[in-house]
Amino acid sequence: LHESETRYRSLFNNMSNGVAIYEATDDGKDFVFKNLNRAGEQINSVKEQDLIGKKVTDMFPGVKKFGLFDVFQRVWQTEQPEHHPVTLYEDDKVSAWFENYVYKLPSGEIVAVHNNITERKQAEIALRTSEKRFRTILEQVHAGVIIVDEDTHEIVFANKPSTDMIQLSTEEIIGKVCHKFICPADKGKCPISDLGQTVDRSERVLLRANGEKLDILKTVKPIKLDGKKCLMESFVDITDRKRAEDALKSAKEQAQAANKAKSQFLANMSHEIRTPMNAIIGFSDILSDEELTDEHIGYVNLIRDSAHNLLDLINDILDFSKIEAKQLEVETVECSLGRILGFIDSTMAQQAEKKSLEFKVVTCDGLPEQICTDPARLRQCLINLTNNAIKFTEKGHVYVNVSLEDRDDQTYIRFGIEDTGIGIPEDKQKEIFTPFTQADGSHSRKYGGTGLGLTVTKQLAELLGGELTLSSEVGRGSVFSLTLPTNVDVTKQLHLDIHATHVIPQGNATEQTEFACNVLVAEDAPTNQALIRILLERMGLQVTIAEDGNEALQKVLTQQFDMIFMDMMMPNMNGYEAAGAIKDEGITTPIVALTANAMKGDREKCIEAGCDDYLTKPINRGDLLRIFAEYLPSTKLALIDTVGPSRS
Repeated sequence: LHESETRYRSLFNNMSNGVAIYEATDDGKDFVFKNLNRAGEQINSVKEQDLIGKKVTDMFPGVKKFGLFDVFQRVWQTEQPEHHPVTLYEDDKVSAWFENYVYKLPSGEIVAVHNNITERKQAEIALRTSEKRFRTILEQVHAGVIIVDEDTHEIVFANKPSTDMIQLSTEEIIGKVCHKFICPADKGKCPISDLGQTVDRSERVLLRANGEKLDILKTVKPIKLDGKKCLMESFVDITDRKRAEDALKSAKEQAQAANKAKSQFLANMSHEIRTPMNAIIGFSDILSDEELTDEHIGYVNLIRDSAHNLLDLINDILDFSKIEAKQLEVETVECSLGRILGFIDSTMAQQAEKKSLEFKVVTCDGLPEQICTDPARLRQCLINLTNNAIKFTEKGHVYVNVSLEDRDDQTYIRFGIEDTGIGIPEDKQKEIFTPFTQADGSHSRKYGGTGLGLTVTKQLAELLGGELTLSSEVGRGSVFSLTLPTNVDVTKQLHLDIHATHVIPQGNATEQTEFACNVLVAEDAPTNQALIRILLERMGLQVTIAEDGNEALQKVLTQQFDMIFMDMMMPNMNGYEAAGAIKDEGITTPIVALTANAMKGDREKCIEAGCDDYLTKPINRGDLLRIFAEYLPSTKLALIDTVGPSRS
């Protein structure tokens, strides 16, 4: 009995809930304390020894007020257990919450198990407050928000913007599978359960009640709601934005198509113009080598100069098109400043002499012999500016003044093209850099030109890392200043000696080059066939003509040739197909593309087709000699004059 009592007392005192045992008085109108465990002592802030034998109504007057005394009586009479919560107030505010479980023992004693649940009730209240605030916020946001059970994909919450977007009431949405409305095409296969703690953001589709589809931007984030794994999906209607994007995409595609069509048009025009230009310039060169009267030589020179002007025009149009399409590229390499200035001096002096103008290149001390830039584009800029100065100057001089400037710890070289020409009014000085614009419309009739040269030159200057500026006074002349970075340490460079600079020879002093080779020319245009036959035969080569790629292939398969010149645009089989077919046959004869296609990428296209090198029309005899020197055996080679740098 003692052991049982000890065990009972140990269990009784170590229970976490407060436990009180009461015994009814003889009249059953009150209850007397028999036992109170330690948890009960702590909850009620009393000692067991102070309660034993005392009446409940004496020790706790409020027991009747809170209805607990009535519970004791009912349980004593009915022997049915009851649960009875009690809320305590202090200054009209809740101070504590208790819950009580009352039941009757077989011995007739009443047991009350009670616990302080204040913390739990406060947490529940805080949770309800938070949930209310959460729902209020979700109802106020403009985005549609639904909460989905991750396991069943059923919607457990939907705010008003979402119901408005779906066009159903909250009751009609709650409990439905989310894929009925959001991402209907996924049919429940949306990998939402693989999100972990990440946020998924994607463009999806929302299906409205009337069958209309909206484009939405949906964001999904995993959350826990009432202890369950859920997904909060928010979405906004982007239908108008998508339509605008589609319209913009369509407009962009149309613009790209138009740009492609323009580029193709320019390529075709370039090809069609260069083909007859090849014959005009080529035969003019041939005629100039003949014994002609001074009058006839003058006519030939006029034809040749006009042809070169037309060629410059098509080159400017092509360059402008490339710059406009952001396709023009520059290649910065180390190059000789002396050779560039020597070329300008020797070529431009002749142009100035025709108008009885004084022309000279004026250099300052300390110029470096080498600079880093794109030499072909620099020559192009200087030629454009100098040609322009000569064109608009009737008397006086044209000087190319070359000097150095220091800017931002970097050395720049300045080419100042100075003339004593007509000058440009101040209010027109910006307009001359606008495409197809001249300072005075009447100038286009008197001096000719399209107004593209300065536009191209200014944009080339910027591509080279520099700038083009203008200073001008009407009636007194202009100075166009092309300023570019040298991209070298000038202090470590040899100084330029302009008088020792190599100058490219002028005139037609071409020493005949002797070859003993057999050359195949694939060319469909009769005039170009005749021209290249004469040029090559005068160099001692044996020439065979093929009128298309198919005939060229057959001749290569049956005859031995030392070189093949291949026009790329021919009927039946074009040059690209013919070059590829020849290489496929294992024939290693050098193939040189000789074509009027001079747009960006044409060289690469020819090389990729099987050609070993690439020349553009009009044919330049200096380029021909370079090709021969590289690919053909020769016992006698000499330099000839060149018209100028080729542009591609």
